Amino acid sequence: MAKPIKATPVLKGKDAKRILREVRNGTPDSEKRVETIRRADKVYRGSNGKAGQYAPAR
Repeated sequence: MAKPIKATPVLKGKDAKRILREVRNGTPDSEKRVETIRRADKVYRGSNGKAGQYAPAR
């Protein structure tokens, strides 16, 4: 049988302000994340640099 889900604590003060700012503005990406995204994009596009048929419009 599954365990019941407990209520999430309410954030207050600096933590609440930080979370709200991150929700509104997004969180900055680390260098490692940016590099991973670039590598994945390169693999997805292939060696010719063209997007595949399922690539989102830019």
